[in-house]
Amino acid sequence: MFKHGTHIFDAVSHVVDEIEQIQNGCKIFHAGIGDYVAVKIFIVQFIADMPQRNVTCGCKKPTADRPCCHCLQEKSRLKTGEIAELRNVEQTRSFFEQCLKKGSKNMVEEYTKSKGIAPLLEYKSLPHKKVPVAYKPNPFWRLFKLYGFDIHVDSVIDLFHIEFLGLLVDHTEFLFKYVFDEKEKKKIFAEARKINISGNTLPPMEHYKYWNGDNWITWMMVSPYVLFPFMNTSSKLKHYKCWICHLDYLVMLLKPSLSLVEIKIAKEKCLEWRRMMIDLYPQEDFNFPNFHCILHLFPQMERLGVPILYWTRPFEHKHKTFRGINATGNFKNVEVWSSNKGFL
Repeated sequence: MFKHGTHIFDAVSHVVDEIEQIQNGCKIFHAGIGDYVAVKIFIVQFIADMPQRNVTCGCKKPTADRPCCHCLQEKSRLKTGEIAELRNVEQTRSFFEQCLKKGSKNMVEEYTKSKGIAPLLEYKSLPHKKVPVAYKPNPFWRLFKLYGFDIHVDSVIDLFHIEFLGLLVDHTEFLFKYVFDEKEKKKIFAEARKINISGNTLPPMEHYKYWNGDNWITWMMVSPYVLFPFMNTSSKLKHYKCWICHLDYLVMLLKPSLSLVEIKIAKEKCLEWRRMMIDLYPQEDFNFPNFHCILHLFPQMERLGVPILYWTRPFEHKHKTFRGINATGNFKNVEVWSSNKGFL
């Protein structure tokens, strides 16, 4: 049997079960017309941060040779402006099947790392080795067969996590690490304390790594005014231009609507920012997932619309409920229990 403990597949399987059951419609009373109506429910998109998206798709962590859950780009090429062959359900299923043909656990681990997948496998013990004999299918695969929902294609890139809890944080850290000295940093922190937008202030900037996404959105809006007096020199102006280039495309992505031409312009600004970052910070290795995954956002926008229509900002603060129960409560397996009760 599978001995990996509670897995995300165990939690979502109950959700998928219910979706399958109501494909023919369930009767719900409609107060407006005073009668029962048939209602069908479909999953259109799966929205989550990158770690959760990887787990739900059955993909490996960023240490894999191919860490992107959307395409098969190699880790060594994440900093290029290229997107590789896109992942899909049928392809991942074939990768899982190939795992069963490997002759040992070590061979399986090498193969899964090379493909960037994380199957939940059952092993049989033989003399001196273990061999895979079965894998647990991803419950979402059933929805692909049912009506074409693809957990890879339809798991969206979340602007809130990838930028406001990701790339914008990284860029700020690079400025404080490579551009400003300690005296300048203290002055910038002092200026940040003075910020007041309609009664809203920033937490102490000395602890910016612990800011939430809303704090970073505020910082995005006020940072040009705070930083410019400290970057208006020949040696630092190029860093300021890079920062403004970053904010330029971010502001575009926050608009309530964009034309295809505007999406193309935003993408060009993003690519220019990436090139500037690689040139300005050669000490850093930009082969990390967020720096690559932002590229997937632009074709996604052409298909689904602007990112604020499907970002996680409205739900981010809901994490406190589960975190509090998991950390201090007596309940076990809260997420599985909740999905059994239909609370998710």
